[in-house]
Amino acid sequence: MNEKEVRAECVKLAELSGRLLREKTELEQIAHEQSVEILDMKKMVAGAQNKEQLLLDYIDNMCAMIELQVPIKEHDRWVDDCVACGFYKRDGDL
Repeated sequence: MNEKEVRAECVKLAELSGRLLREKTELEQIAHEQSVEILDMKKMVAGAQNKEQLLLDYIDNMCAMIELQVPIKEHDRWVDDCVACGFYKRDGDL
């Protein structure tokens, strides 16, 4: 190879290196965006699981209240708590 050919190969390699660096940067950006999306989804799932457990606890509490035949004012407090949590809306609130 003569000097002119060597220079031409160096230019080609520099261009290739630049393209590869841009592609690497783009892939890193895509990977970052996807990891953020995954993290957001995991947070949403965790929130849904927490709310599901809370609702199950409320159902369990009501079942225990019925089984133990607690006074109606305790049922009223339970309903007030459900309203405060946003689980229930009274007819007048609709």
